[in-house]
Amino acid sequence: MTRAAQEHVILDLRFAPLFLKAVLPVLRNPQLRKNVAHAIDVIQAKRAWLVPEKTDWQELRAAAAAIRTYALENLGAYPIRKESQPQPEQARRRILDCAMRQAQPDSRI
Repeated sequence: MTRAAQEHVILDLRFAPLFLKAVLPVLRNPQLRKNVAHAIDVIQAKRAWLVPEKTDWQELRAAAAAIRTYALENLGAYPIRKESQPQPEQARRRILDCAMRQAQPDSRI
């Protein structure tokens, strides 16, 4: 299969590799890691330039500590809600479904 043909392959859940198998070669790619590190550096530099450092960190930390203390002291008043955790297969299907929708030229997500 040519490179151009590979770029236009439609994802099929029946043939898609498990996430952990698919991600490891990508994570081991030194050029990709270098590109991602560079992108992160650029984004952080732009953020630092656009958003000045907050001067009231101690006040924010104190407020957060007070909220945390209050929440912990009053845990019994909060209803416990169990979130359904998606199983790996469900997560894999959701990711692939999203990718398939993005691959369709007329998709509107």
